[in-house]
Amino acid sequence: MAFSVQGKHADVALGGSLAKLAYYSTVQHKVARVQSFDQSCKDVEHESPYEITVQEEITARLHFIKFENTYIEACLDFIKDHLVNTETKVIKATGGGAYKFKELIEEKLGLKLDKEDVMTCLIKGCNFVLKNIPHEAFVYLKDADPEFRFQMNHPHIFPYLLVNIGSGVSIVKVRTETLPFLTSAVEKFDELLQLASKGQHTNVDMLVKDIYGGAYQTLGLSGNLIASSFGKSATVDKDFSKEDMAKSLLHMISNDIGQLACLHAKLHNLDKIYFGGFFIRGHPVTMRTITYSINFFSKVAGIIKSEILEQGHWGLRGPNVRNALILSPGSLMGLFFLSQAPAHKCALIFADNSGIDVILGVFPFVRELLCRGTEVILACNSGPALNDVTYNESLLVAERIATMDTDIDSALKEERLLLVQTGSSSPCLDLSRLDKGLASLVRERKTDLVIIEGMGRAIHTNYHAKLKCESLKLAVLKNSWLADRLGGKIFSVIFKYEVPLKSS
Repeated sequence: MAFSVQGKHADVALGGSLAKLAYYSTVQHKVARVQSFDQSCKDVEHESPYEITVQEEITARLHFIKFENTYIEACLDFIKDHLVNTETKVIKATGGGAYKFKELIEEKLGLKLDKEDVMTCLIKGCNFVLKNIPHEAFVYLKDADPEFRFQMNHPHIFPYLLVNIGSGVSIVKVRTETLPFLTSAVEKFDELLQLASKGQHTNVDMLVKDIYGGAYQTLGLSGNLIASSFGKSATVDKDFSKEDMAKSLLHMISNDIGQLACLHAKLHNLDKIYFGGFFIRGHPVTMRTITYSINFFSKVAGIIKSEILEQGHWGLRGPNVRNALILSPGSLMGLFFLSQAPAHKCALIFADNSGIDVILGVFPFVRELLCRGTEVILACNSGPALNDVTYNESLLVAERIATMDTDIDSALKEERLLLVQTGSSSPCLDLSRLDKGLASLVRERKTDLVIIEGMGRAIHTNYHAKLKCESLKLAVLKNSWLADRLGGKIFSVIFKYEVPLKSS
């Protein structure tokens, strides 16, 4: 799709180590619309059963880019080259860097710098996301099924505790829309995530079992509980690896942050804690350690619910649940599998990517099901999300394929192939919030097979979902740490077939 971008407005957050740039732009793109003709009274001038018109549309987009502060001049060059025009007079900035780099910014860009209070921006952004954007906060439970429990947006969010972890740590009690009360701050830490991911903290930390030979039953302490961070480094005369030291430090920082947050929540009678900041950035060890710390200290301080905020560029990051993709190998595996099984009455397919994936992956799969006597409901997003195929696009693709394939053509006319919208504009799939028309159609057709494709839909949000009928979950793993957790390698193909448990 050809498009042109014209930058409209830019703001920058300058923290202790990163410059985060957000800018709004308009995007001009082409939209194809299809008009079908009645074949029984078709004008002889119309040889095609439909007519395609192309219209230009302009939509808005929000872009996010980050630069290390070491490369602040590269950041300013980008702003000057792409975002500053003759009408631009002021650029807004927040964070400590708005003071540190004020003269450089004004000199380099020739603009007036308008400084905004960092805490006000942080809280307003957090409040907006929690109230308006679903699935931006989640509870992380390492051994649960599923691990990530996403929260829906709702209007009643106050009060809560926000722990923002960047180059420094801020613990903020948020009571209303107004400026919050800052309860404490902790100085900066090093970015050690890459090293820590390869380390083993038990080589450095002294555990309860290192002291007692096992668990300390009198106090109910597990043998694997850390008794002293870096404890072995003070008692053992040997060199420790950088990776093990980094892992120990990460555990110590995360445990301390969790304890401080838990104590502040108890002090202010809060039962919700939201963790955000670039320090988290979807790193499993960090999320697991903070969650463990909260759960552990909650036994002393009281029951507290903690949630991790997914990244908006006001500094929040959860696991990467975007950019889902299913390639034709998954569909080919599905075809092979189904060729060995009895035909189903009706199959519901949740499609993922547009382009080659839907044409060479999904529709051959649909055609094979139809030839086996299975009715097919093909569900696509109601609105655009990344490169996912939309309902309107699926109509266009299906009509073009029908002119070349009699099986697809007859199935559309006889309503054995139905194209419907999901009611979603997300790369993920919440089965509890489907379009009512789709839900009714699934019941009416007595659907007995559900096929979910794509990493976002099949893995991140429905990998452990238990359905009342047979299901296929197909995806290509494009995230290395997720592939590691599932016991595979990056770009491995996931093919998961499940049958419902028979009720006794």
